[in-house]
Amino acid sequence: LSLTVIGAQAFAFDGYEDRRGVFVGLCLGGGLGGVDVEDANDATGLDNTPAVGLHADAALGTGITRNLGASVQGKIWIRTVKLNDFALRHQHFSLLPTLDYFIFDGIHFSIGAGLAYATFDTVRDETDTYLYREMGFAAKLGTVFEFFANGTIAAGVQLGYTHHIYAHGDFNTLTGGVRLRWY
Repeated sequence: LSLTVIGAQAFAFDGYEDRRGVFVGLCLGGGLGGVDVEDANDATGLDNTPAVGLHADAALGTGITRNLGASVQGKIWIRTVKLNDFALRHQHFSLLPTLDYFIFDGIHFSIGAGLAYATFDTVRDETDTYLYREMGFAAKLGTVFEFFANGTIAAGVQLGYTHHIYAHGDFNTLTGGVRLRWY
């Protein structure tokens, strides 16, 4: 009996169900994405109506306190859209330092801002395709519900909005996904 009591206390000292310390996370899902390009002669296939694409993100971070965490997140949203006879590829990436604030146990909000990179096709004057490749800026807001599946793995769902700003256009996503974090 004493080994059980001592062992349970030792496990708690190791960070059982604790978000402080280093964590690694992965999220897979999808969401709506839409592009607004500056040139009125270009069409992206996502101009007037956003479309569903694949979304993934990975995070490496640390829990600063029981309620505050900081991480670097890499995010991607991809989709191919058919417009007339053209297949237009969209690939939008972002690398964002992010802060997570837990308002309740398992529910947190996140905010981040950083670099964005886009590579996407447009149809120019309905006759030819043009490939945009641009660096820019991205900002994100999100909310997450997660629970500890065991002492160190937290599973959950996340919902987020990301806005990318480029020299020749803007890109917006509203995404959701299933996520795992190892604390």
